[in-house]
Amino acid sequence: MVAVGADVYVFGNRAMGTLKEERFLQHLFEIQKFRVDVATLSATWEAVKYNAPSMIAGRLGHGTAVLADGRIVCYGGKDVGINSTRYYNDVIVFDPKTLDVTYHPEERDQSASRAYFALAAAGSRLFLNGGCAFAVDGQTMTVMSKSSPLRLLDLTRAVPPRSSRWRDIKFDHVKPINAARLDHSATSPRPPVTPVGLLKRKRSATDSPEAPQKPLKRLDVTTRPGGGGGVATADGDMK
Repeated sequence: MVAVGADVYVFGNRAMGTLKEERFLQHLFEIQKFRVDVATLSATWEAVKYNAPSMIAGRLGHGTAVLADGRIVCYGGKDVGINSTRYYNDVIVFDPKTLDVTYHPEERDQSASRAYFALAAAGSRLFLNGGCAFAVDGQTMTVMSKSSPLRLLDLTRAVPPRSSRWRDIKFDHVKPINAARLDHSATSPRPPVTPVGLLKRKRSATDSPEAPQKPLKRLDVTTRPGGGGGVATADGDMK
């Protein structure tokens, strides 16, 4: 589920039935839109009739993220059913403005097939961590990403034939910090925010009431990585 403007988009399929006999309400991939109108205090759901070059399989346990240009990316997921061994590694790119879908079919790198992972976007790049899939024997569920904290997919990068879209990100001089995990979340931090204003200088006890005020000092507050910041005083010092 992601928000673009006043709309919230929900990707994937609705399931029904019991846990052992679970099935999708419909087999093709669904996109739903939830819109809140603050002026009228109303909310509406609607099914999005997207334009896709081919049929896309329904799924759950996938990940979605919003790119810098407003398009929404959906990756991976799995088929319905507690005993399902069908995991996906395809990429679905949806443009809310045109309702067009660009579909990147599955690749041979089955290690990229997974569900219940964490996905975040930064610009045109996707960052993936964790998740689960079935092992080679098709019987045992395996939690992913023990070897690398993050995998990277750049949607603008050309991929050679028979090569994986995803690349492992290696961290130099860092002890192994990643534990295998699934059903978690990830987010891309926003750029630093720099609010700028003016700080009025207070009169001191020695100032004459008729004395003109000294020039106002510029107030520059910058949020730094990690949440730190600085505030300029009337004398220009940082505290």
